[in-house]
Formats: sequence, C-alpha cells, structure tokens
Amino acid sequence: MATRCAVDIGGTFTDFVHLDEGSADVGLSKSSTTPSRFEQGVMNAIGRVDLAGAEFLAHARRHARRRARGLRDRGTARTGASAPRV
Repeated sequence: MATRCAVDIGGTFTDFVHLDEGSADVGLSKSSTTPSRFEQGVMNAIGRVDLAGAEFLAHARRHARRRARGLRDRGTARTGASAPRV
C-alpha cells in the first residue's frame, strides 16, 4: 500500500507526518525550523523514514511573524473583491 506524507514548516518547528495506508500506522516527527535553510529542517524531520512507497506529499509553510509585521506596517498588497449583482 501507499504512504501519504505531509510536511509543515512553521516559524519554530517543522513537522512531518506519514500514514501507511495498508497498516494505518501513523508516524510523526518534529525538528527545529532553520529560517535560512528551510530544507534542512525538512530533512531533519524526515530523518530515517522509508519513503520508497510514498505516493503523496502535502506541504505547508507559514510565517506568522512576517504576515503580522506586514499588517502592522501596512506593507501588504491592496486587495479587493468583485461579485455579480444578484
């Protein structure tokens, strides 16, 4: 059976979760995020997991500090929305 994986790069930690669909085993690992080298945090979180059967990988990245600073300093892009009249 296939293995499904997910990586979440956060501001402090990088999380890696994998699910073996055949046995329903779930694994979780965590490592420190390296801001200047995000890939290093991912590789540390993956560690010794055998990804030979991996068929799916989801990736997420969040940097709340940068977003909050942009909102505080009004450095975000102007946005708008349009919708048809009903």
